Amino acid sequence: MSLSNLRRLKAFYFEFGWSSTWRLLAWYFIQIFILNPKYRRQKPSHPPVSAPSNLKLSVVMPVYNTDPSALRKAIESVQKQVHQNWELICVDDCSTKKEPDEILREAAKDPRIKYLKLEKNSGISKATNHGASQASGEILCFLDHDDELVPHALCTVAARFSKNPQVNVVYSNHDKMDRLGKLSEPMIKGPWDPEWILTFNYTCHFFALRRALFNEIGGLRPEYDHAQDHDLILRLSETQNARTIDSIDDVLYHWRMLPASTASGAHGAHTRNPHLKAIADHLQRKGVAATVTCHPIFSVYKIDFPAAQTQCTTFTISNADDFRKLSTSTSQLQNEDLLILTRPGVLPLSDKDFQEMTSNLNRMEIGGFSPTILDQKNRVHYAGLFGDEIDTWTPRDRLWFDYELTRIHQRSVRQLSPFCFGTKVGIWKKFSKVHTYPIESLAQLAKVFSEYLEHDRLRKIWSPHSKFKLNHL
Repeated sequence: MSLSNLRRLKAFYFEFGWSSTWRLLAWYFIQIFILNPKYRRQKPSHPPVSAPSNLKLSVVMPVYNTDPSALRKAIESVQKQVHQNWELICVDDCSTKKEPDEILREAAKDPRIKYLKLEKNSGISKATNHGASQASGEILCFLDHDDELVPHALCTVAARFSKNPQVNVVYSNHDKMDRLGKLSEPMIKGPWDPEWILTFNYTCHFFALRRALFNEIGGLRPEYDHAQDHDLILRLSETQNARTIDSIDDVLYHWRMLPASTASGAHGAHTRNPHLKAIADHLQRKGVAATVTCHPIFSVYKIDFPAAQTQCTTFTISNADDFRKLSTSTSQLQNEDLLILTRPGVLPLSDKDFQEMTSNLNRMEIGGFSPTILDQKNRVHYAGLFGDEIDTWTPRDRLWFDYELTRIHQRSVRQLSPFCFGTKVGIWKKFSKVHTYPIESLAQLAKVFSEYLEHDRLRKIWSPHSKFKLNHL
């Protein structure tokens, strides 16, 4: 465990006490001694891809006082690419150490590598923008100065852009790499999620976009340094959508864990504040009144939306008769009112959990919302269904729920909870006119209603911040 993680563990103990701390230690143990070795034993299966050789990719890499060994490996990872039509633009942001200059001068003997040196230290955004201004490729890719690409990274990205000219932005999965080159913690991201990106910059590695779009949006903004890539994708999300933002379900990027790097868990106010500003400014541009906060220890961001001022009605569904009564009862409600459907015995843990649900349901773009479902033993029965996950949940210990990265941020889901979900009355009325056949259970209703929302391109979300208790199965 790194020194930064030990400091976080100490802070966690003073914040939450010993009971929660030993659970966190248990998770670290599982991650280090079970999950990471299992991941390293897996043999990567990369399907062959072909990309047109005339599509040129420009890889921009800002450099500042980089560890010499890591810098060489970063450059070599680009030189080893299967796709040969590339250029690497290295921008030294006025390093105070001499090693980066020596390494970059040697690397620049390769005609595909450009070496640019700034006269004064300007920050990562200005250094990246300067490199992008010298790019000649149609596609811009971003590589940190101490990370590595897998050999087929550029080929896979080029193929994705070539296959679909409508795509403007591409991101891939990534994992982490320690000083010895051991891989761990694969980050599986899935399709574009406008809900997840609000509170977590999950698209950052490996990230590529069309150069024309980067220039059109104004590049990176220096006032958001340390969160400049999060600010970039949030601005892009205001004009792009799931048809123009594509994901690659393959690990193309190794994020190196050095003592002071973000990959090692080195977070502080210098990284949190720019993220808070980027998220708040994005919401303001969209005309959304909300408050953005950050967890006191982990870089987990949360958005508190205004409390719903509309009427909220809760119905319990246990059989087909309840479903028929529901259709009759909702006819008297206003379209803007909120509707929550639950199984018998499902109740919010507190008024705050209920308000979290209704405030999210009140958002214009949200079609359905499901809270986290816990049983009397605090086991998790529902915490979102994503991608290809099976529809049937197996109860899981809170340990898994609390510390798995993909389950601590509010996200879009493929299917709403079979225990409890909410929607707007207006949406429900439209749905009930289309689906008139009998519904036998809330689980069946959740599946059918989720498919309806998907067809109408209405968003379905789940939140870890709203918890309901399942008092009996």
